[in-house]
Amino acid sequence: MKIKSKSLVGAVILCVASLTGCSGQEKHTHKEVTRYNDEYHWTICEICNKLMSEKVAHTITTEVTKAPKCDEKGQEVHKCDCGFSQIYYISATGHKYKTEYSYNETSHYHECEICHDKTDIEDHNLLEEILEEPTEKKEGKKRVYCDKCSYEKFVTLSTISPTENILEILPDEVNDHPYLEMNGVYLNEQYPREFTIQKGSGYIKSDKLGAISEIAIHLYGYRNSVTVYDNITGGNQITGTKETKYLDGTPGNLFTYDLNGATSFRIENTATSDANAFSITIKHSGKVESPKYEEISISKALEIGSALTGVSEKSYIVSGKITAINDELVTISDGNNSLVVENKYIKNNMNPDYTVKLKGKIENRDGQILLTNISLQSYDPAKYGVEIQASEHGSIQVDKYSDLSYDDRVKITVIPDEGYKIKTLYVNGIKKNFYNNLATFLIKQNTLITAEFTKDYGENTIESEYVFSSYDSGVDKKENEEHTLDDNTKITVNNSFFSSNLIIYENGSALIESKGAIKELTIKTTATIGSLSIYGKESDTVNNLIASISNDRVTEYTYDISDKNYTTLNIVSTSGTVSLESISLVHVNTDTLGNFVIHSIEMVGTYGDSNLITYGNYDILIDGGTELDSDNLKKAIDTYVIDGVLDLLIITHPDSDHYAGITSGNPFVNLTDVKMMVTGDDASNDSIVDNVKSKFPNLEDYNISELVSEEKKTHTLSVDDKFSIDFLWHPGYSVKSKNNQSVATLLKYKNTKLFMAGDMERAACNNFIPTHPNLTSEEDFVIFKALHHASNGSNDTNFINYIKPDFAFVTAGMKLSDSDNTPNYKAHPYLDASIRIGNYTTQYYWSGVCGQLNIVCNGYTATAKGLGRSKDYYVYNKNTGEYIKADKEKEKTVTYFESYFYQNAIVNMDKPNLAGVSLYC
Repeated sequence: MKIKSKSLVGAVILCVASLTGCSGQEKHTHKEVTRYNDEYHWTICEICNKLMSEKVAHTITTEVTKAPKCDEKGQEVHKCDCGFSQIYYISATGHKYKTEYSYNETSHYHECEICHDKTDIEDHNLLEEILEEPTEKKEGKKRVYCDKCSYEKFVTLSTISPTENILEILPDEVNDHPYLEMNGVYLNEQYPREFTIQKGSGYIKSDKLGAISEIAIHLYGYRNSVTVYDNITGGNQITGTKETKYLDGTPGNLFTYDLNGATSFRIENTATSDANAFSITIKHSGKVESPKYEEISISKALEIGSALTGVSEKSYIVSGKITAINDELVTISDGNNSLVVENKYIKNNMNPDYTVKLKGKIENRDGQILLTNISLQSYDPAKYGVEIQASEHGSIQVDKYSDLSYDDRVKITVIPDEGYKIKTLYVNGIKKNFYNNLATFLIKQNTLITAEFTKDYGENTIESEYVFSSYDSGVDKKENEEHTLDDNTKITVNNSFFSSNLIIYENGSALIESKGAIKELTIKTTATIGSLSIYGKESDTVNNLIASISNDRVTEYTYDISDKNYTTLNIVSTSGTVSLESISLVHVNTDTLGNFVIHSIEMVGTYGDSNLITYGNYDILIDGGTELDSDNLKKAIDTYVIDGVLDLLIITHPDSDHYAGITSGNPFVNLTDVKMMVTGDDASNDSIVDNVKSKFPNLEDYNISELVSEEKKTHTLSVDDKFSIDFLWHPGYSVKSKNNQSVATLLKYKNTKLFMAGDMERAACNNFIPTHPNLTSEEDFVIFKALHHASNGSNDTNFINYIKPDFAFVTAGMKLSDSDNTPNYKAHPYLDASIRIGNYTTQYYWSGVCGQLNIVCNGYTATAKGLGRSKDYYVYNKNTGEYIKADKEKEKTVTYFESYFYQNAIVNMDKPNLAGVSLYC
């Protein structure tokens, strides 16, 4: 409506204008103005709007107002003199890159010819070409260039320094330096990573090395009993500098001597103790020839040996593939011939299927040809594979099957079918312990894994195999002859012979009685001919026939009787004679004592060690922690020592973090008696014994030397026929070191062995191994309390390989920073030591994370649960800068490797996750 009203007003105005100015008498002079649209222009009267000219098409001229670029549009204006104009956009031109590379100092690229934009940018692939070799007097020159572009530059090479040679004396080749004079210098057979410079008369000297600038001696331990002189005879004694230097966790010091160009030297040991060195390095200017050894075939070595009556004067190089290892004897083969090698000292890279090059002497030892006094020149490592043998009622998986290197860790996952469980796991025919259907092992050779599965009759059942040859024989055909098979089971035989096999004559019988209901029976027969019937009976019910068998061969029969509650089985020979090798029962566990429990007390301070072990009413306390730990210790004793009597107290050694919780506090206040106490062989223990004896006058106290000796290496304290404590002798008892005098014990319960040895250090550990070479076996479930709060020196690879733990724990307080309560990762328990333990078992727990640990062992495996720690700690995320409070509740049951402590250490300290466990947090 507004538009129409505007038009009406316009019409009235025009009419008025016409009446006043355009009607003939009152004409006006037209005032022309130009009007246009997109295509034409014309003129009208500005006053009356009269069209004054025809519409004429525009005469267009074009002007570029903005030139287009490679990646940006341009603009141009189309205009006419009439005033019309219109803007048009011009498309971007696009880049025009050169085909050849352009470059700068660091990279090359394709450059646009127009705007110089860069694409396909790559770092130079730099190569070098020596144009002039430098000498001691003249600089050299080299060309550095890229093999993809034209970049190059020329670099001046500095003159070279006078040649410096390095002579290194190492243990396995200590006597292979003909240009050195030695006396009383030899390989340390007990510690083959070291060589000994004998006390009083040992020396190394030479005047055949030219100018000598430096001698560096890396000695074991903290003492230096050698002296260095700048002359082969006489001369000046040189004062060296000392630097702490470890070798794989073994303590030592590096002593460095500046000889300032002396042309001869002398190293002497005139002290009263041997010096043991890891290495000696001599920097010198003279050129010395390494000794040359003849390289011979195995057949040639056998030929030389056949002509000998002892050991060859010369050393030879012999190569072959390792085909067998039997303790210190290694067999190598070239495919046609084999040679036995005596290997006493080389611990690494002498592995099955490795191809090795060995230097040694040939010996004819009573007709056997050996290569002895060997050193390893080179080796070609083997690759191994894992084969899974199919099993009934379940399957096996491993995380790695092929292309495995020696000592690679392989994880086994056992998957039983529904209603079954794993009975036995074998790795290369050797029984392997497992936990939660998981096991790990270190690859040592091509490996076959097999498993046996059995029906799962519930958690409270156990399987017992009774092999008759393992019992004392009875009397042939004696009536009602009773034999106890174990605490749970006995057998009564009639008209039978209980011997290496159980022989049941015709009409004879074997009555098996179990305290718990029998769920499954397995019998193994020999090749006798006869028939038998098997009957089952519940408490007061009649006998029920289970099976009738006609036997004429060696075989095995298994019967599932889980739907019954038989506690008695009767095996009757109905004709002929039947011979049984063994019987196996799966039965309800009625063990009244049940389990033994390790209560690992939470330590308040940084160190501390205290563990209470309970077995029924038999209670053992090993160490008492620090003064600050006395309250925690009292709480544990009051809770778990039910009868108020501590049967055995062991103080492993007289360091206050192992006994002050007893002597400075009163954790025994509610006990009525402490029966027996054992301490180490150190006078400092006397005051600890006096303290306890003042409260319990009837205490029987023993020094460890009263129980064991070098002749009597083990003293066994038996609690019953299943649970015992072995006190173990070791050479550390005779040294002046509290830690190395730590009392070593082995607690044994069924298939479980628990090893504890206080703060025993590396030296005592290495002496312990040959003293007790068969401490554990593959059949054992081994629990290991990490030595010395899991210090690096005590828990070295050699000792962990010896113990082979299936389960481990550590007792130590967590060291926290004062400012932000973050853990100190360079304190007990040490990461490297813990990772070494983790390479054997991920079932590794720490009371510092979980709080007091209660470790329950049923004799075949163990489980751990913490009560929750008393103090908080925080982990720092270096990527976000945030402090995260570790969750106490979550960490009650986590392993050390699942804890925030360990996971944060992996992230923030760039430590390798060698234990191969999944991240927890």
